[in-house]
Amino acid sequence: MSYEEMLERVKMLEYIGNEKKADAAIKAIWGIIASSVKKPVAAEITSELPEPLTEEKLRRHQARKLKINSENFINEISRKFKILPKQAKELVEVVLHLGEQSLQEQSRAKLKESVPEDVAVLL
Repeated sequence: MSYEEMLERVKMLEYIGNEKKADAAIKAIWGIIASSVKKPVAAEITSELPEPLTEEKLRRHQARKLKINSENFINEISRKFKILPKQAKELVEVVLHLGEQSLQEQSRAKLKESVPEDVAVLL
């Protein structure tokens, strides 16, 4: 899936609505993931995601390291984008699902093994 296709799908969510916010959400969500897994896993995953979702950009995009679990993840996205937790959960699931379509099966498996079980469920 191309980045443009991801942007289009995410901006269709009523609480996102525009390309700038969709772009920020995609980068924030994958930034949390890339910053939360070990560097070799992040490098493998980001090498398969569409540009501009590079390891360097995503790890830099995540201003502070977030202790990742599903509750913290959802709350961070809810806070950052000023949306309800229910909407944040949907946004995270949509963005991760869209990005996951770019990953090889082996990379998908490594990603799921590298995050806590409650985060893996969001994938």
